[in-house]
Amino acid sequence: MVKLRNLEETINLKETNDTELITEIQANLVRTGYLLGSQEIDGIVGDRTLNAFAKFKKDNFMTDPYLVGKGSAKVLLELPEVKQGSGMPTNGIGWISSRFGPRGSGQHRGVDIAANCGTPVYAVANGKVQNIVTGCTVGDHSCGGGYGNVIYLSHSGQSYNETRYAHLTSVSVTSGQTVTKGQPIGTVGNTGHSTGCHLHFETRISGTAVNPLNHINPIV
Repeated sequence: MVKLRNLEETINLKETNDTELITEIQANLVRTGYLLGSQEIDGIVGDRTLNAFAKFKKDNFMTDPYLVGKGSAKVLLELPEVKQGSGMPTNGIGWISSRFGPRGSGQHRGVDIAANCGTPVYAVANGKVQNIVTGCTVGDHSCGGGYGNVIYLSHSGQSYNETRYAHLTSVSVTSGQTVTKGQPIGTVGNTGHSTGCHLHFETRISGTAVNPLNHINPIV
């Protein structure tokens, strides 16, 4: 990965014919889940490569979707490898409106995915419903401990052992139920401590919240 690590100029992916650089970019887009697989690493810039790089930049709050500079190269190289076996909680619909980590005077324990209320929410991996909260309404900020209508799933065989899906409009599973990856489990909402339609999604390891993007990337 010499080209990307030593990039000294900004390059437009639509215009470059640097096959070695293109191949490196494609390999990293595959590594981080933005391209489908090794068949995409061909050193040729096509629509799939352009779209994947543009999505990578959007997910990481960067402008100029086709420009490769030092900053975008550094972020792409440092993104964790996509973890196999997980799906996306809204199946690619929506956008990241708030990331994991410090927020205001507190700590945001998950990733917020902004999407229309009623957008389907899916289990990201096989698991079991450990708990649910229903009956919360919009504006009741204390309901569900602030989560509103929420689903807690436990998982085995993943790099995390729990996921949480909060602020839901509806819940379509029951406690104790076994779910499969990609199964619809509820819909995006605005219940609990929420100020707009979105899914608050968490990954946890032994009860501790960890950055979902280190385990599912891309997440939308």
